[in-house]
Order: sequence, then C-alpha cells, then structure tokens
Amino acid sequence: GRNLTLIRLPTFIKLVRIGLPNSLRGEVWEVCCGAINKRYMNEGYYERLHQEHDGMVSLSTEEIEKDLNRSLPEYSGYQTEEGINALRRVLYAFSYHQPEIGYCQAMNIVVSVLLIYLTEEQAFWILTVLCERMLPGYYSVNMVGAVVDNHVFETLVGKYMPMVSDQFKKHEIQLSVACLPWFLSLFVNTLPLPYALRILDCFFMEGPKILFQIGLAILKTNGDAIMKVRDDGELMNVFKTYFLTLGDVVQAGDSKASRTITKFNQLILTAYREFQTVTHEMIVDLRKTHQLKVVHGLDTYAKRSVIRNLTSTAKFSKDELLFLCDQFFSVQFYKQKDAAKKSSDRMDVRHFRTFLGRVAPWANVDKDVEEQQARLGPLAPPKPIVGSLFMEKLFSRVFDRNGDGVVDFQDIVTGMGTLIHADVMATLNTFFELHDGNSDGQLGREETIQLSESLLFLLRREEGDRYLGSVSGLLNRAFALNAEALAAAFRISISTFRELVLGDEFLASYFETGFISTFVLHETKETVQTSALVGSREIMESLWAGGMKWAA
Repeated sequence: GRNLTLIRLPTFIKLVRIGLPNSLRGEVWEVCCGAINKRYMNEGYYERLHQEHDGMVSLSTEEIEKDLNRSLPEYSGYQTEEGINALRRVLYAFSYHQPEIGYCQAMNIVVSVLLIYLTEEQAFWILTVLCERMLPGYYSVNMVGAVVDNHVFETLVGKYMPMVSDQFKKHEIQLSVACLPWFLSLFVNTLPLPYALRILDCFFMEGPKILFQIGLAILKTNGDAIMKVRDDGELMNVFKTYFLTLGDVVQAGDSKASRTITKFNQLILTAYREFQTVTHEMIVDLRKTHQLKVVHGLDTYAKRSVIRNLTSTAKFSKDELLFLCDQFFSVQFYKQKDAAKKSSDRMDVRHFRTFLGRVAPWANVDKDVEEQQARLGPLAPPKPIVGSLFMEKLFSRVFDRNGDGVVDFQDIVTGMGTLIHADVMATLNTFFELHDGNSDGQLGREETIQLSESLLFLLRREEGDRYLGSVSGLLNRAFALNAEALAAAFRISISTFRELVLGDEFLASYFETGFISTFVLHETKETVQTSALVGSREIMESLWAGGMKWAA
C-alpha cells in the first residue's frame, strides 16, 4: 500500500534503519510520525492560513526573514528564490498556526530538510507534529524541552559511561555546548546531510529516543579521545574530526556476501546494540525527574532578568523584588485559564486582588467568602465582599497610573513602594486621595463613610474591638464638624482628615507603622501552602502532561 493504506510488515523497521530511498523518504516520514492524518483531516487549512493572514507582519515573520538565507546554504535548492519562498511560506504558516510559539531558531534548519522531500503542506504538518507531540518545548523562547533533554542526556552518560561523565566533571566541560545543537537541529547542522537524513529516517519511525541513542554512541565511539580532552574546545574538535570522517571505511567487504562498513554504519550499530535499553519509558521518567528543576532554574533566571530591567526598584531589596516577582507571575500563570494569557506580563484588577492577598493578609478575602456563605447559605447568590471597592481604588489610583486597566511588574513595584516606603503624612495623603473620588481636595459625606468602611475592612482581623471605637470616633467627629452643614455641603479637607486621625492614639499608631507592617514580602507558611495547594496541582497538570507528550 501507499500513504494511508500502507501496511507495516515485520521487515519495515529493518528496512528503515538500513536507509530509505529518496523517492519514498518524505512519504514514509509523513506516515511514520502521523502528520499524514492531520493533513487529510484538515484539508485546505494550510492555504487558508496564508489567505487569512496575507500581508500580516509580526515579530516572528521578521525573525524568519533574518534566517531564511542561513537555512542549509550548501543545498542548491536554497540558492534560488523558489526554494526560499517555499521555506518562507511554511515558517510563516506555522507562526500563524501557533502564535504562542511563533518562530524559533533551528526551525528553519529542520524545515529546509523536510522541503527537500515533501510539499509545503506536508512539511507544515510534520513541523506541527514535531512541536506539539514529538519535541514539545524544543522550539520556544526558552527551549525548555531541549534543556530538559540535555539534562536527561547527561544523566544517561553518567549511567552508561561513568568514566566519561567523570572526565567532564573533572575538567568542568559543558557537554551541553556540543549536544544541545544535536537535539535542536536533529543532527542536521552537525553531521553531513546524507548521514543526518539516515538519522531522521529512524527518528520519525522510533521517536525521540533515537536522539539519545545516537548521542551516546558518538561518545562511546570517541571514548578514548574524549578521555584526553581538557576543555570544551578540545571536545568540539574531537566531534568535528569524527563527523568529517563518517564516510571512512572501517571494514572493507571482500566478497558479495559481506558489505563494506563505514564509521557511520558502526555508529548506527553501536546505538542500537549497546544502547537498546534506552527506552521511551526511561526517557519519560528522566524527563519527569529533571523538569521541575529546569523550569525552576529558567524561572529564576527570567525573574532576575525582569528585575534587572526595572527603571525603578522603589527602595526594595533584591530578595523583596524576587518575592514580589514570584507572586506576580505565579498569579498570572496559575489563575489564568486562557493559555494564550498565561504568558502575559500584565494583570487586571481581578488578578491584582489575588496578588495583593498574597502580600498583605488583610487583602485575602477567602475567609470572608466562607463566612458569607455560612451566613447566607450555600445556595444564596454571592454578594460583593466588603473591601473589594477599596482594593479597586488602590488598583486604579496607586498602581494603574496610566488608566489602561492593567498593570505590569514595574507598576506593582512602584505602587508597593508608595504604600510601604512612606512616612505617616504620605500614607495619610494616599488614603485621602483614594477616597476623594472627584479629586477636589475635599471628602464629601459618602466619601467619608466609604473611608471609614475601608478602615474597618483593613482592621477587621485586629484582636479586640478597640479599632471599632477608633473608627466610630473618627466618623462621629467628622460629622460633628459638619453638624450644621447640609449633606451637599459636607466637607472634610486633607488637613482636617490628618487632625482627625492623629487625634486618636490607635489610628495614629496604625497609620505610622501598623499599615506598613501588614505587608509581608518574604515566604511564610501561608504563602508556601498557597503555592503548594494551588500551584503544585496546576504545575503538575501542565508539566507532567507535557512530559507524557514528550514520550510519544
């Protein structure tokens, strides 16, 4: 049979390992990886992508244009406009299809090889299968999938070749310098093209495990030379010399019954015979072992990069900034249901309230919600939580300075600095401005009542009831000052507000030190539990699900 009707006979695997004829290579690649099913189930989709996005320019398309002429320059087909246009169309189409991934370096190398044997549409669907199922995470901004597999490979080297592994550790040689390009380009950029194609034959048939088996065989074959290297440069030279001699004969056939064995044949035999115990299951388990560590490392690096790019640190220490950054992005990731928004670097007021609840206990309204449900009954519709209005005022007046309805991390740092690194007068001014809805420098009757409600919300977890008397006293004095005024003429100026607050010992102490001390910018038992309960479940769902995909 052919295409969808192809029947897999017992000799199929052996024939693929020996090497596919050029006339069948593309067809077998498409069948083996399953891309042919996607193509038939989405007939016309590739052309529609181009029609619907015709003329669209993005960061991805700009990056693609930079790399087009660097794609397999030794192949004559990419010295012509026709070849370059075909490569452009496939990469553009994928960036339209997967805007979250867009384009990543090394995609152009892989696609340029696919187009030698496949049509544009076939190459597009194989690239989709590579990114979604066979090698997810490889072609992304942080290349997390390739980094994880690099750690997996180093673990396998330690398991199968401990002496080589010890040699690398002894001389602080970074194996990733050599092997990361192997995985990203599927050996296309590393080996002469005829040999890289043979590895691709096996890759599309057997999956990612062959990349590890070939990598281990390369180290095994060059073991003696590797034991003499002292730095990364010497290691790269060993590999370079070896790859240039893959066609050299190591055993000449002296009769029709025996065939000539080259270094490449020897490499394939070593991969399959000595490392046949490297299975899909083993790769999955090792990926699970390394995923969290790699993601955490990338996350820490990303957070430090964000902090370095701040225009103002608002007098916060490095540890405080790291904590704020961690809470900011964890709220973004764990609370967003839309995958396209998980990578957003800005948050709206709803997620701002969640963030604030992680750094200030008074802003955590979970307990208030539970108390409301217990009071009203589980079937009663929820009512707005007292204090929600105050947090919305904080968001719009202190954090969202440009009024666009979202804040980035710089806005968070600046706003938190305004609240925390302020003296008593500045704090009083902030509270006054929050409740001065029309910004006329006066608090009206309703605005004064709202301010008292905000204070009751902030102080509701205080022990005892002293705060009730203080807030009630402030409100009574404010109304006493306006006893003869009509409701429309009710006015409290900023100076009067200061006198009212500072005239009460409890409130004066709260605005001087109490409010600022409610912010906790370090890990506590509660924040750790929140991360464990909320974060672990969702990160396991996303990471472990990804790990199982990588094994497919």
